[in-house]
Amino acid sequence: MGCLTTLFWKLLTWIAEIAKIACAAAIIAIVAVKLTNISTNSLNVNGTNVSFNNSATMECVLGTDLKDHSLCTVAFAVSGISIALSFAVAILLCCTCNLCGLGPVLELAFAFVGTLMWLATSIVMTKNVQGTSYSLSSFSVSMPQENWRTTVVALTWTEFGLFLFIFFVYMVKILSAACGCFTCCCDDEDEEKGNKVHAGY
Repeated sequence: MGCLTTLFWKLLTWIAEIAKIACAAAIIAIVAVKLTNISTNSLNVNGTNVSFNNSATMECVLGTDLKDHSLCTVAFAVSGISIALSFAVAILLCCTCNLCGLGPVLELAFAFVGTLMWLATSIVMTKNVQGTSYSLSSFSVSMPQENWRTTVVALTWTEFGLFLFIFFVYMVKILSAACGCFTCCCDDEDEEKGNKVHAGY
């Protein structure tokens, strides 16, 4: 039963590891293809679809400032760093034989950093993307690509959840190992004391 439980948690952890890379790659793809440099010749103004002759190019439609590319840059940067560090940690653990037994500690540290990084990113994205319109003079212009914008926010929170799950898995693993070592040491001391009593010391 213990072996099956261990195998189950290992499988869940591997799925989470793969999923966090896939989510980060999906964020990059969506932002690059659907939310950056969008050309359109119509906008929804005050609930009415308005068309115009010349098409307008919107640099980044993640936020409400169509000329500000910072949110798209944040999405690219955080996702790219997350993917790069995931592969770097995996390669390091592979080349060093699980970091000579300290692999879970490195995984825990990386998961902790990733959790904080994606929590901050999710909050920023939620705060800036939740608005569905922006003000232009006295007009209210609906933001385009609303579904894709919402998808990016959902993926950032998914990344946070995956990193948090991995963090708790390795935290429990390290604590269990520490408790096992402590119990083992205590058992050895008790056994040694027992041997001394039987020997007449």
